[in-house]
Amino acid sequence: MKTLQLIRGLDRLPWADAQTALAEKTGGIVAEVQQDAEGILFALPKEKIFTDKAIGRGYVKDYTVAQMKDWQIADDAHPDGTPPICSLEELLAFLAPGTLNLLIIFRNQLIGYIGMEEKAAAMVHRYGMQNRVFYAAESYVSVTDVLAADPDARAVLMYDQPLLDPVAFAVRNHLFGLMPLGAEITTELRQRCRQNRLALFFDRIPAGTEPGRSMIIAEIPAETE
Repeated sequence: MKTLQLIRGLDRLPWADAQTALAEKTGGIVAEVQQDAEGILFALPKEKIFTDKAIGRGYVKDYTVAQMKDWQIADDAHPDGTPPICSLEELLAFLAPGTLNLLIIFRNQLIGYIGMEEKAAAMVHRYGMQNRVFYAAESYVSVTDVLAADPDARAVLMYDQPLLDPVAFAVRNHLFGLMPLGAEITTELRQRCRQNRLALFFDRIPAGTEPGRSMIIAEIPAETE
């Protein structure tokens, strides 16, 4: 069993998280990815932009990365604005020379971005990071789309509603693993994931963690490494 710790800094630049990950000797970082008005993939956890806590600008799909880099995007932890966003390509270029892993979460609950998964997989291959990247989404369509783009992609299904049998679903669809959201990680789930060579991802907030920060733990059976 291999265990990875992936820093999830919801209100920070991903490369700042990467520097923290290196300093703390953790396994990598998380980037929540979506698509701008020009089809560029970028890292930002929210699909709707607020430049302060009261005024919304609308959906990110209607703006370009260049526009959004000029804004300080507000959230609960930083009402005056967060650091500027970065594109997925900028992030991959930053990570490629090192050893950190990356969990890409497709942020598409509100908007269905056509071709986002294929673009991401192609970019990951271009930077030679396919063995250090995981892909996750709450949409099973996104999960199957990234596998269609790259049959060897390490695809993870996130779910917050009880599935009839998430382990059976993952095995049937050749997924790399599962990520329950807000659900108890039971001994039975752990055992079934190990028996079926599935990785198990779950979110943890360590004591004393600053606002907006958490740690995603990935338990990876040796056979899947």
